[in-house]
Amino acid sequence: RNVYGNPHSHYPSNKLRYLFVLNPCRILEHCNTCPEDYSVIFTSGCTAALKLVADTFRWKARSNEGPGRQFCYLTDNNTSVVGIRGVTALQGVGTVSVLPHEVETRARKPPTQTNGEEESSAPHLFCYPAQSNFSGRKYPLSYVKGIQSQQLYPACEHPGRWSVLLDAACFVSCSPLDLSQYPTDFVPISFYKMFGFPTGLRALLERNEAAEVLRKTYFGGGTAAAYLVAEDYFVPKPNVVSRFEDGTISFLDIISLHHGFETLIYTIILRSVRNCHVVFKFILITWMCHSSIRVSFGYMSSFEDCQNFLRFVVNCFVDKPLILDQKRLTKLKSAEPMKSALSLLQRITPSVSKEGKKNNGSSHTLTNLFIYPVKSCASFEVTEWPLGPQGLLYDRLWMAVNENGVCFSQKREPKLCLIRPVICLASNTLQLQVSGMEAVTVPLETNLTNSDLRTSQSKVCGDRVQTEDCGEEVSAWLSVFLEKPCRLIRQRPEFLHDMKFGRAKVNEAQFLLINRASVSFLQEHIATRYSNSHNQPEFKQMHRSFLDVLFKVIGRCQMIGVDQKSATRTQEPLRSLSECKSGKVTFGVYLAHQSARNTAVLVLSVGACVIPRISESTEKP
Repeated sequence: RNVYGNPHSHYPSNKLRYLFVLNPCRILEHCNTCPEDYSVIFTSGCTAALKLVADTFRWKARSNEGPGRQFCYLTDNNTSVVGIRGVTALQGVGTVSVLPHEVETRARKPPTQTNGEEESSAPHLFCYPAQSNFSGRKYPLSYVKGIQSQQLYPACEHPGRWSVLLDAACFVSCSPLDLSQYPTDFVPISFYKMFGFPTGLRALLERNEAAEVLRKTYFGGGTAAAYLVAEDYFVPKPNVVSRFEDGTISFLDIISLHHGFETLIYTIILRSVRNCHVVFKFILITWMCHSSIRVSFGYMSSFEDCQNFLRFVVNCFVDKPLILDQKRLTKLKSAEPMKSALSLLQRITPSVSKEGKKNNGSSHTLTNLFIYPVKSCASFEVTEWPLGPQGLLYDRLWMAVNENGVCFSQKREPKLCLIRPVICLASNTLQLQVSGMEAVTVPLETNLTNSDLRTSQSKVCGDRVQTEDCGEEVSAWLSVFLEKPCRLIRQRPEFLHDMKFGRAKVNEAQFLLINRASVSFLQEHIATRYSNSHNQPEFKQMHRSFLDVLFKVIGRCQMIGVDQKSATRTQEPLRSLSECKSGKVTFGVYLAHQSARNTAVLVLSVGACVIPRISESTEKP
């Protein structure tokens, strides 16, 4: 049902950018950590992940002082780890093979620094497997902190900065890995050993604090923010992950990881053998299997365990009735030719004024005020509304997400525009309305304690936000309307994550200002389809004042072609916008609230004066 594009490209079909590639939280949550502490770098294999560390590790210290660098590894490591010594030997790095028993038996306190002696900054790397590929032996995860603190051998004999590479490819297939308790610097993992697929995708979990010990010289496609062909000038992408993933990653395999993590939800171990009990002779008739298994419960098993197993069987093995998308089939059968673009004239602000006047600094009037409580849903028109710390109060605090926690938008789900949010400040509720369905209500503020909240992380327009779930009732309501599993989440009030201009889930800014004269001009252009170009005045940077509320212009709004009444995609007004503005499809002006020093509650209201003021800066927005 979906066509996924290259994650390095930017076009509507490239939905992958909103899935696992930019939302690795599911992988990190499996290891009990978060994007603030770790980054996920996808590789073609665990060997490629190990080679990435070997090739980019800063083996050379920043100064020539201090002892030599060391590459140390447990003798029970696999071939790919031992092979790192081929890279280190060319750089004059010492290699030490450590027997398993020596890590603790030769441990001692590290030597103390004498007065005037500088602490060594020599970088060292110690590699050991969490579980041996050869014998299956599991080594203590406590070695991680012991090596980093130079309490265990060989770190206790070589002063400097010690990094730990934990080979967890075999370990994570059968044991939980808690990186919050054992903060390993580098962890290669294998999804094939976890789920049985995909075969050509692995990952390197890199601790963000350890990123400075990696220095990458080669840059491939997708890793450069800027470079010059004729000169030695190169600027890497600011994101750590983007610097190390050269070329196109295996994005279709990355999407399939979702199904692998879903299989881990049940955590049920099945033991299936033949004739393990006397009762099986009644089940096996003429040596034909009748799909029967025995479920064994222990003395600590509960009724919930039985229910969990039944849910597992029903969800995974019971054939369900085939559900046809009858609505979509009916629409296809009764499809009509696209209506003329002129019909949009009645849908684009019919009461607009036809007189557009040149801006001469005079005041204008705020005629309409809209807020969007749920991102990408319909607007909620008000006559006056208070301002909050992130723009209009309750504006874009909620959003609908899919089963991966990825935010829906009208570009991907046009039906969102048919959902009409209504906020009632008196009853402290948000109501969602759709024609033909009963409305659903959620509270504006949650009263649940932190232990009762279902929290998660999501990524919206490049910003990572912490959210809380709004409950099963509204999620079921949305799933029925959108005809796919989804949930409604709300940004946590206490979470303000370094957002541009203090905005919430707004695409680019807090406010969008639209001039009626611009709408009138666009209507006329759609009606007449001018063939000649129109000279438009150059937009200068200016401030706009709503009485005592000051705003600053920060850019233009990127438009989308979705009819807000029918949720159908249209060519207009995007085509006319593109012709009027030399290929650009922007409309309206983004504004950012410039907070005053006083703490009074500010209110925007219809009828307020809008006074443009030219600032000293002549830079275009």
